[in-house]
Amino acid sequence: MPCPDLAWTRHYSQQIMSAKEPGLQRSAIGVIALALLLSAAVCHWFGQGGTAAASALGRVGVVLAMLWLALPELSLVRGKLVWVLLAGAMGLLLLKPKLAPVVLLFCAVYAVLRMRR
Repeated sequence: MPCPDLAWTRHYSQQIMSAKEPGLQRSAIGVIALALLLSAAVCHWFGQGGTAAASALGRVGVVLAMLWLALPELSLVRGKLVWVLLAGAMGLLLLKPKLAPVVLLFCAVYAVLRMRR
């Protein structure tokens, strides 16, 4: 039997690990984006890691920051987003048939991730 004083920590860690609460996921994305942008600034100003590292950290930080801003709206249109991506994949296959293995790989990954939920 677990110690009653530590019961709240187990409940709290289960909440964090489940990440079903969108606010928690959004907060984590925001913190990671901020850390990446600060790291890019440090690399740029102090020359640690060169310009390639600063550029890569900055780009990924900006993309995560944009995701952080768009996350509430994305959660509202999640069902429609799947159909839009499917239509885009079909259009891509019509324009570039050589990309069929890549599109099939993304479809397989999506199917596996969907089953895990």
